[in-house]
Amino acid sequence: MDFKKIEGIFLIAFLGLNLFLISLFVQSRSEESNLGSQEERDTIEVRLEKDKITYEGKLAKEKPQGYYLSAEETSYKMGTEEDETSSSLNQKTETFTEDILVNEDSLKEDVSAFLKGESSPLPNEYQYLGKPSDLKTDAPVILAGQSYENLPFYDDTAKMQLSLRNIQGKVYEIQSATYTHLDNIESLREKQDLISEADAVSTLYYNSKIPQETKINWMMLAYGRILKVREKNVYVPVWFVSLSAPDEKPRVEQVNAANNTIITGNTVPAVEN
Repeated sequence: MDFKKIEGIFLIAFLGLNLFLISLFVQSRSEESNLGSQEERDTIEVRLEKDKITYEGKLAKEKPQGYYLSAEETSYKMGTEEDETSSSLNQKTETFTEDILVNEDSLKEDVSAFLKGESSPLPNEYQYLGKPSDLKTDAPVILAGQSYENLPFYDDTAKMQLSLRNIQGKVYEIQSATYTHLDNIESLREKQDLISEADAVSTLYYNSKIPQETKINWMMLAYGRILKVREKNVYVPVWFVSLSAPDEKPRVEQVNAANNTIITGNTVPAVEN
């Protein structure tokens, strides 16, 4: 057999195989490019739907505004034995002897009226926080927080927890109030634009904080503490996002609404000097 002919056949076969492999490579790259561009075009709502992540309503795109704030924690420790039983350094509990009733059907109105009225330990200082409150437990509680220009605090240094007892059906009695309080709240900077609700969810999603089939229970913008400088605390608007993932306990993720960073679980640094 003519070896030149055989060599020519192998050369043609080799070139044909290379052309075939090159065409497959180009096609696969094209498909990957199309897929990538499609994923880039998908909105966060589409991505959540694909991963069976559910939530109520629509994700707000509007950018709210807020401040960096400083404030001082109110001290309730008076140094007497009686005060020691009902208060700690920055927290106090008061028990009510009169009947203070609220109805689940008009809960916001009833609790708001209590917080503004004379029965409240600090009238007009707190506003009702509906989303984190929970009546579906053996020890139902209502949460309220101080606020600055209508944006509430959701922080252990500026909250009131109302302990309730179910009387009958949807009627509850407020038995006690445990609260912390802030004094001398003031802005550190001019009011600034914050990230939107949709931005916060996107940040959590793309950082793998919202797995497939998760339920987003609620979302709330409120002030959270990020720093302690001597006797003053520094607060920033934070998106609090409650999540229930499969086979996990409900948890709350936190996104700094001023710089769009996840701060869940961060310790509050203290600066003494």
